[in-house]
Formats: sequence, C-alpha cells, structure tokens
Amino acid sequence: MSILRFWASFSSTGPDVELIAPGVSILSTIPGGGYGTKNGTSMASPHVAGIAALVWAANTGLSNYEVRTILQNNAEDLGLSSNHQGFGLARADLAVAAASGTTPEEPEPEPDPNPEPDPEESNLEIVNFELSDAGNPSWFRVNVQWTVSGASLQSVKSELILGGTLVDSATSSISGDSASGEHLLRNRDGHDETYEVTLTVIDSAGVSYSQTKSFPSD
Repeated sequence: MSILRFWASFSSTGPDVELIAPGVSILSTIPGGGYGTKNGTSMASPHVAGIAALVWAANTGLSNYEVRTILQNNAEDLGLSSNHQGFGLARADLAVAAASGTTPEEPEPEPDPNPEPDPEESNLEIVNFELSDAGNPSWFRVNVQWTVSGASLQSVKSELILGGTLVDSATSSISGDSASGEHLLRNRDGHDETYEVTLTVIDSAGVSYSQTKSFPSD
C-alpha cells in the first residue's frame, strides 16, 4: 500500500495474506551507496519484521506465536477484503503497547492527502499540471507535464490511480525555487477506464501540496 493508503497493484492477494504494510516509494539504501525510493513487497515485509522485533523487545518473554498473535490482534482494519489485507495494517504503536501493557497515545488525525498549501509555511504551488495521451495498443499511458514553484523544493511525484488502487508512480528530485519536467505513467490494461492522476510537490521541510485530475477528463 502507499502512504495515502491506496492498495498497490503489485500487492500479494489471497487467503495467505496476514498483514499489510507500506511498500510504495519507500526510502531505502541502494547498491553502490546512497539512498533511493523503491516499490514492492520487499519494501513492505521489513516493516512487519521490524514491528515483530519491537514487540519482542518490549516483552522478551513472549513466544513467537504470542508475538504473531499480538500483531494480528492490533492490526488496523482498512475496510479491504481479507484476501487483500488479512488482519489489516500492521501497527507498531498498538502492538508494542499491547506487549508492554501500556496505553498508546492517541494517534494524530489523518492528514488531508490533498491539503491546501499554507503560504506562511511553504509557498508551494503547482503552476502547470497537464495530462496527455501517450498510449499504444498494448498499454494505457499518460504523459504528465508539470511546473512547480516554492522555497527549497525537494521532489515531485506523480501517481496513477484506478478505482482507489495505485497502479504506477514516478518521482523526480528537484532543487531551487522552481522546476519543470514530465513523467510517463502506464498500465498494461484498462484503456477504457477513467484514472486519477495525483501530482505532489514536496519541499526540504517535508511540506507537501497535491492536486488530482481525472484522465481522460469528463
């Protein structure tokens, strides 16, 4: 799933799914040194393994069965089918609290995925956000042309969403106070579907601003 809680198209499905965790645009070390964002179940599974380790560290008297049960009982139901989420989203705070016998702090309210920018904080602006058909007989493809501005820009991300499921994404690192570029998003099928394309600009402080458009437009 993505940070916006969209179910990713590469996710595993079926009765063996037990827990889900973030696996889209996850910051990771990369061969040769440095960091980069990656997608996949290989990005999601370490989250669950890490939570299991935290649970056991909070109570080293637990058996592996008890650790597993705590993760299951404290997962967050996202309203997906059991074949898509199993017990739900793995929650480190709830699981560790259950293992240690403490009460977790109330979570912060869910952030608005498309917040209006705060001019006093960031001055982030999407100056241009244009979508055009770049398809071919085998793929649905959309070209995203963008221009953004703001103080201390860091990155721009485009996401292709179909029926609430993230099917593709692209990210560009940027700097300065303005930048332009384009992303190519694609899906092998679904030529006759209507997609949502979300463009997000992020500054060096982590403040973000997003806009979403439908494509093809109504």
